[in-house]
Amino acid sequence: MTTTRTPGRLANLLLLLALWGVWGYNWVVTKEGLHYAGPFALAVGRSVLAVATLGFVLLLSGRSLRPPPWRPTLLIALTQTAGFTALTNLALLFGGAGKVSVLCYTMPFWTLLFAWV
Repeated sequence: MTTTRTPGRLANLLLLLALWGVWGYNWVVTKEGLHYAGPFALAVGRSVLAVATLGFVLLLSGRSLRPPPWRPTLLIALTQTAGFTALTNLALLFGGAGKVSVLCYTMPFWTLLFAWV
């Protein structure tokens, strides 16, 4: 059986490696950013930048900018996105970027273990 490599497959692999690098280095950049802003101010700044970027991408793609139902969206935004980002920044203030990133990325496993208790 022979396998052929297509340009699309290689591009996908390169994009995956780039994403891996950006996500990994993000912890170092955030840790350094905490020297200039508090954890909650940095979380707000990152969230505002993300919303503006995603809005711009939506405009370029021609998709609708109509917002989803606001109550569930607000609940998810405050708990999963803003809360996670702010508390992660707070943890980075007191701990190393490596330890905090490992703890955050293994959180689904911790949740599974604590669900049994």
